[in-house]
Amino acid sequence: MPLQHDIRESTRYLTLIISGNEYLINMSWVEGIERAEKLKPLHHDNPAIVGTYNVGSKINNVYSLNRTLGCENPQDLASGRIIIVKKEELNIAIYTDAVSVRIRRYS
Repeated sequence: MPLQHDIRESTRYLTLIISGNEYLINMSWVEGIERAEKLKPLHHDNPAIVGTYNVGSKINNVYSLNRTLGCENPQDLASGRIIIVKKEELNIAIYTDAVSVRIRRYS
């Protein structure tokens, strides 16, 4: 019997650009992509939190992975994007410099 590729077995990923590097996130976890101009800047003890964003009726902290990855947080936050991530009980907003429109599919 020949092997058949079932498209349901493959996973689609969205490419995030953070400090010039590309990272992948599972598309099924992405609830939305928003312009960061809607970000409300916030000075917080945790340098990974760069602001807040209203998702529906809930206000979420927006996390920048730049510091976690050993890079400085961007100076101009309004030019980036906010990725709304939902996976089971996890509901967070992540700041990214840019989002690539290419969707990669891996099996």
